[in-house]
Amino acid sequence: MPTKLKNKFFVKIRFSTPYDIPQIRHIMSVVFGDTSLYLDLLFNLKYDNNVVVCEIDGEVVASAFLLSTHIGEQPCTYVYGCATLPPFRGKGIMKMILEYADKHICNLRQRGLFLVPATEDLSHYYKSLGYDHFFYHSEYHFELFDFKVCLEKRYSIEIIDHLEYYEFRPHFISDQHAIMWEPAHYELVIKEYARTKGGFFKILEGVTVVGIGFYYIMNYKTWIPEFLGNIYPAQVANLFFNKIETNYINIITPGKGSSFGMVKWNTEIDQPLQGSGYFAFALD
Repeated sequence: MPTKLKNKFFVKIRFSTPYDIPQIRHIMSVVFGDTSLYLDLLFNLKYDNNVVVCEIDGEVVASAFLLSTHIGEQPCTYVYGCATLPPFRGKGIMKMILEYADKHICNLRQRGLFLVPATEDLSHYYKSLGYDHFFYHSEYHFELFDFKVCLEKRYSIEIIDHLEYYEFRPHFISDQHAIMWEPAHYELVIKEYARTKGGFFKILEGVTVVGIGFYYIMNYKTWIPEFLGNIYPAQVANLFFNKIETNYINIITPGKGSSFGMVKWNTEIDQPLQGSGYFAFALD
């Protein structure tokens, strides 16, 4: 049933159909500046009528992707790309979309919904809707001008494809509450950064794989949004300073350094998970 807002709009919250795709793409382009290339990849690899939309007078004015995944071995859903066209903001539309998504995952008996607030203000807003900080990571910064680069003989780097990364990753994840993605998610990640130098990699000590990660380079700065392994971030930075032309390296690993993601638990099936979790590849 359509809902009537206080401004006399009649709105309908529902799942999308293929006919809605042009309007959803328009919303994401307006709100996030997403390119046609990225949206082609996103819809080809991740779309399965899995976008909750708000329709007003036949026009889709807000949307949010629901991407199914797992936290450890338990099913859950990532809410991605929450977006409302500017003229329709401040009317409670996104709250209705998130409530609809919450009912959906409860019906599926999933563990919960999670998302990444883009700002501190949004973090407070999601907190008011029942979301709590749960995912954390640690971040390391290395500047070439104050880093003592040593000749690297112990470790080597090899580029791997997204399927090999998918196979390696569970062996390097120790956090039982880590988000685990399907191969198509990593395919989207690598294709999203196809215009920059980078890719999935493994680090070897002799013939033994001691770490894996993903990197990309922009303006002589290197970003490693995930590194998993048995060597220190400074050793990873030294290896990259030896191998590529870069003056700055940012490395993110599992850890308790800063919050990266909030969860709304489905308390109808169980109590909230205790402790914290780990989450990477949010599709920036």
